Amino acid sequence: MAKAAVLLPGSIPFENVRDAIRQYPNIEPMYIEQISNAAVKSTAERLIAQGCDLFVARGLQAEMIQEITDLQVVPLRITAQEIAVMVRQIQKDLNRTDITVSLIGYQNMYSDVSHFPELFGINVCKHYVNTIEEMDEALRQSVAEHADAVIGGRHCCQLAKAFGIPAYFASGGTEGLSETLMMAQQIAEQIDTERRDAAELNAMFENNFNGILQMDMDGRIQKANRVMMGIFAEEPEEIIGRHIQELIPELKEMPNGDMNETVLAMILYRNVSYAVSIMPVGVENKVTGAILTFQEGRRIRQLDQELRRELTRRGHIASETFERNQWESESMRMIVRTARQIAGYGTSVLLTGERGVEKSILAECIHNASIQRDNSFIEIECSGYAPEKIDEMLFGRDTERNERPCLAELAQDGTLYLKNVERLSPESQYKLRSLINGRRLTNTSGQFINANVRVIAATETDLSALIEEGKFRNDLYYELSTVKLDLKPLRERPEDVRMYIQTYTEYYQKQYDKFVHLTAEARDLLTGYAWPGNLPQLRNVCQRIVLLAVKRDADGEYVRRLLEHTFITPKQEKEPELPYKDRKAAEIIKLLQKYHGRREKVAEDLGISKTTLWRYMKKYGIED
Repeated sequence: MAKAAVLLPGSIPFENVRDAIRQYPNIEPMYIEQISNAAVKSTAERLIAQGCDLFVARGLQAEMIQEITDLQVVPLRITAQEIAVMVRQIQKDLNRTDITVSLIGYQNMYSDVSHFPELFGINVCKHYVNTIEEMDEALRQSVAEHADAVIGGRHCCQLAKAFGIPAYFASGGTEGLSETLMMAQQIAEQIDTERRDAAELNAMFENNFNGILQMDMDGRIQKANRVMMGIFAEEPEEIIGRHIQELIPELKEMPNGDMNETVLAMILYRNVSYAVSIMPVGVENKVTGAILTFQEGRRIRQLDQELRRELTRRGHIASETFERNQWESESMRMIVRTARQIAGYGTSVLLTGERGVEKSILAECIHNASIQRDNSFIEIECSGYAPEKIDEMLFGRDTERNERPCLAELAQDGTLYLKNVERLSPESQYKLRSLINGRRLTNTSGQFINANVRVIAATETDLSALIEEGKFRNDLYYELSTVKLDLKPLRERPEDVRMYIQTYTEYYQKQYDKFVHLTAEARDLLTGYAWPGNLPQLRNVCQRIVLLAVKRDADGEYVRRLLEHTFITPKQEKEPELPYKDRKAAEIIKLLQKYHGRREKVAEDLGISKTTLWRYMKKYGIED
């Protein structure tokens, strides 16, 4: 039950309130007294400290209590019927019906009397005050309005004598008390419901196996359950009130103001990975805070300093980040959005695209945005060694004693990046699939060992064609392509070409301490160039522009000569000889050459059935 304190006006007996309040089961009366105005605030503060949930009071006393607390204060009003009884008494005492009555007091004292003129044929002048001092002015206005009588509280009635106006004490009675207690009962029911809901939520909050935080809209922690305190390893007083990013700098994602959007993030905190769910909460579609749930993942091993130095010396550390690379093209921005989204989850990634696009850069960015960022980033070029050598490097020597750890072992709790993954032998492909699934097969022992390695693979080849030819395992392809990011060549991304031109020319100007200005014509020429060699070619040209420039301005003619004399223009593919000069025949022949004669691929590309394709081939005399 809600504890209530009732501050009585002098007109209502204590016994009446005590008997009436028993009818309301949700109200527990902890205080029913008549007190002076001077004692109201101190009494209310004492009752609040003792657990009071709501107050019932009238007039000035109700206003005084509301000044010091946010608790509900139910006004003890005088009903319209009770006021009407007083008006009838005034008419009887004055022996007149057409009278003017001035109603003076705090607005919370009176019910609505707007219909009194039409009901009783009287003029009602309402003067609501906020302080006792305003009553003098209200009485002066009543005199100016030629009021025949005033209705008000004790203080008003005392002052009215000095103005020579008959005064009637606004006493109220059992009807007003009943309405007030009924309203207090509704509030008490709401308090009980909220208290019960809060208790249930608190039980869920404290007994959840996940860590739970409540924070306000500014990101400051309001509450944390016992599991969360264990994660922080701090006392509650050291946590509450602090900003979430002060305690967990890795947590950068926050609600963006959308009540319907829950943010998911993966973080590493004290060597343990956590999946964090950030759910916004608020009122009337306005975010007022958030609930954060921390679900513990696996413990991530931190490299010791000696091993870290060895990996750094061998180049097994990633340096590229998403923040450092600000791509401008829409295709790269979409890829970056996806890559950022999945970076923290440790899933394997397949990067595809022509030679020279930013596959390696993107692999390093994903690693450095993941919870494994402080651990090793092992990169290996599979086309640079014989398949047997690659297998030995990845999974160790086939001997009883192995002096140095293999690359898959060095990549534990880190990332293994395989360039040109299609060059792996069938045996290595099987071992790589096992590694992705958390089991490392060593050549030395021939036994499986539990492993936690993220695999990022890159290829310039159509792996589906190799699968059909039996040269690449389809199960490995499915494991690798959980997330597949296809990078477009630079010739399809002029926005990124402009960005790289600016980046590389500035870099080489600083390196050679030499300023070179690219004219608008030169920039347009570079932007419109096809860049068959993609990024390495573009970087090389920017270096040459700065290094070989003899003038301050690098114009279009200078850049054109560099492009013409430095690089071999790719040979144009010879047009196939056609049995008929027909566009459809030419299209079919090109697609047959592209897909190495696989009719189902050609039909799929053309959007027709294999039977229709066969008819076209027969019509044009096209052989497989």
